[in-house]
This record gives sequence, C-alpha cells and structure tokens, in this order.
Amino acid sequence: MRTGTDQIPYFGLWLWLPHTYLERRGFANPSIPYGKVLHSEPYLDKDMMMFDGNSNQIVYMMPSANMIVLRVGNRPPKDKEWDNTVIPNTLLRGTTFADGITPEPQPMPAG
Repeated sequence: MRTGTDQIPYFGLWLWLPHTYLERRGFANPSIPYGKVLHSEPYLDKDMMMFDGNSNQIVYMMPSANMIVLRVGNRPPKDKEWDNTVIPNTLLRGTTFADGITPEPQPMPAG
C-alpha cells in the first residue's frame, strides 16, 4: 500500500505517498497534462500520506506530527481552485509540539 510504481512514484494502493514537492499532482501518470491538483507550497511534514477522494474529501496522515485529519463535506466552490496544502499546513503551523521538534518539510526537487 505504501509502495509507489515506476509510472507514479508518489502513489501506492489508493494512498498518496511522501515524495518531493510537486506544484501540481496528477491523478494519472505525471506526464499527462490534465487533472492536476494544486499544491501552492511544500507540505510541512515530509512523511505525510493521504487518501484523496471525490469532491476533495481527504484523509491527511502526518506520522511525524502524530496527527490525522479528515476533511469531509461539500465540494469546494468551482470558482476557486482547491489547494491541497492549506488544511494540513495551517494545522501544522498552529501546533505546539510537546517535544519542541517540528516535522521536517517536504523536500524540494533536485536542481
């Protein structure tokens, strides 16, 4: 479940896996130019995994932060693009961790 493929290295068995930062992640092979989800910034937990469902119903799992977040509800308005990083990054920025150590952010691509 947590092993990607050569075609989509950041996708396992229905689970989006930790990977280097991509501004737009597709639901198919990365070379396909359509159906891309916006990530305006890197995730603030490099180990974050997620289930990304219909109408942007998402389960964010952040093991480094000991946090799971479930987003359910209506589809976001079509006049504004959905940004997958807003919810987890807002929560991580507002969290005080007991050990004083915050998770490492998602790595940027080389080059």
